[in-house]
Amino acid sequence: MNKIIQVRIDRLLQDGAIYISHEKRNQSSYVTFKCKCGNIQEKLWSGIKYQNQKACCSICARNRMSECSIKRHSSETRIIEFFKDLDSRFLRIIQRASPKSKFSERKRTRIEFQCKCGELGEKIWDDIKGGQEPLCTSCARLKMGQLKGPNHPRWNPNLSEEARAFGWTAESAKWSRAILRAADWTCQLCNKRGTNLSAHHLFNSADHPDKKYDRNNGISICREHHLDFHSIHGYGNNTPEQFQVFASKFMEAT
Repeated sequence: MNKIIQVRIDRLLQDGAIYISHEKRNQSSYVTFKCKCGNIQEKLWSGIKYQNQKACCSICARNRMSECSIKRHSSETRIIEFFKDLDSRFLRIIQRASPKSKFSERKRTRIEFQCKCGELGEKIWDDIKGGQEPLCTSCARLKMGQLKGPNHPRWNPNLSEEARAFGWTAESAKWSRAILRAADWTCQLCNKRGTNLSAHHLFNSADHPDKKYDRNNGISICREHHLDFHSIHGYGNNTPEQFQVFASKFMEAT
């Protein structure tokens, strides 16, 4: 069988259609097929092959368009219902989602809304469903300015103040790994082993920058005890004597 014909047969079968024939007219190729409903239909082959047109008759095409219209209305209804619990108000769908094709990336549904401040905004619908608040640009910037310190979603309570002040660099990570490895990845207070550990600076690096990467200035403790220590002694002016007092009290309690 001709390879070109086989390609067309296979493509039509994807939509449940049966190949009958094809011919070339005005430098364009047309294919005749039996629709899955039984009707005979002729279509431009390039539309089916390159534009993802369904291999169906005109009646089935109209029915499909009607179904798509119902689905579009249904999707808008779902968005409206979703916005009822928000301070913002849904206005319209600007761009509807489309499947990824051979020549273009998949488009995602983009909607327009009225922010709680009254300004208009646009956002990807999937992002809003995923938890992003529908805010205009101004309100989004204002909120980002408020998301600092403990209010930031990526705030790490296990970092010391000196680590925040100096930043967590590759050298910091190297120092931390060296301290934990020297202790065989074991907390020096409760003897627990594992990955839930912190390398604690005996002299805090903010006040003693020359000791920041000194491997004699660190000790391996679990994060729970690390937080307990700093909740008692704070994050500044830390000394080995403070840690000795903390360790003694821990031993007495156990």
